[in-house]
Amino acid sequence: MSRSGRSGRRRSKRQVAVLAAVLAVISIAALAGVYFLGEWLENRSYQEQRQQMSEHFGELPTMEYAGQTYVRRPEVETVLLLGVDQHLDDDTWGFQRGGQSDFLLLLALDHQNRTIHQLQIDRDTMTDVTVLSLLGDQKSTRTLQICLSYAYGGTNEERCKNTVAAVENLLGGQRIDLYTAVKLDGIGALNRALGGITVTLPEDYTDLDPMMAKGATLTLTDAQAEHLVRARMYVGDGTNASRMLRQRVFLKAATEQLLVKLRESADFAGTLFDALEEISSYTNFNRGRLINEVNRAYHYDILPAEMFTGEYKIGRGGFMEFYADEDSIAAWVAQNLCELKK
Repeated sequence: MSRSGRSGRRRSKRQVAVLAAVLAVISIAALAGVYFLGEWLENRSYQEQRQQMSEHFGELPTMEYAGQTYVRRPEVETVLLLGVDQHLDDDTWGFQRGGQSDFLLLLALDHQNRTIHQLQIDRDTMTDVTVLSLLGDQKSTRTLQICLSYAYGGTNEERCKNTVAAVENLLGGQRIDLYTAVKLDGIGALNRALGGITVTLPEDYTDLDPMMAKGATLTLTDAQAEHLVRARMYVGDGTNASRMLRQRVFLKAATEQLLVKLRESADFAGTLFDALEEISSYTNFNRGRLINEVNRAYHYDILPAEMFTGEYKIGRGGFMEFYADEDSIAAWVAQNLCELKK
């Protein structure tokens, strides 16, 4: 990824949260990581916080992997980005009407080694999900597709927290520090802000749009952008695994165009913020504080998104189920969130 030089660009923490939320929907993980890193780098209390956590090193959570004990690294922050399969004007009032978290991306921001690790979690991953009562109280825990965790809850906050808990269960109890969720409207909003994202289509979409033939290079309309990142049943083999790969095509193209815009104009961050302000769903970020220079974050190595290995099966109800290999989960956690206990 190209790096920008020094500039006087400044962005508010509110911009960081909203931009990251949009990127959750369309898999622009790299950019989201950049903005989050800038925030943490500019927060002067970070070094003090890290020092305090280091002093209580023995209290950090541990895990066993390959016969050795690992401990969570305090300098690694985790950010969970959720994309919800509904539009803003969909009726979501009430229990189990909030949709499903069809897109889940975990960012591990390593402030010591200056890297961003990405984990794309398949929506069909089977894990322990807390099934809530109509009043929002904990009812029971069932093994379900992880995307269903968002459906349990009467508010966006409850749905997000339930999804966070499901991801933490999947990762063996590792905490999620920050999270944000948006709905499908973010796809078109970002596409418009970038003037139309140009991609070469890896699959045939002509059942949805006659212009979207495999191999065609298009500057996407908003509807075509949503087809690319969302369509599944009538594209390729119809699996979510294949859709996740197509989302990466969109990720690469959109990230490249956005970085060009940022280099061309110091004001583009504000323009993008204005375009995307209304699509934020829910986040636990503090949006009030201002941050200074974020350009140092561009010097972090943004690594390709990874996925767990595992096995796909058709469940009793006829729906796809993905069983992640436990060793694959433990290896990713040990290598990217933890270190050997001394």
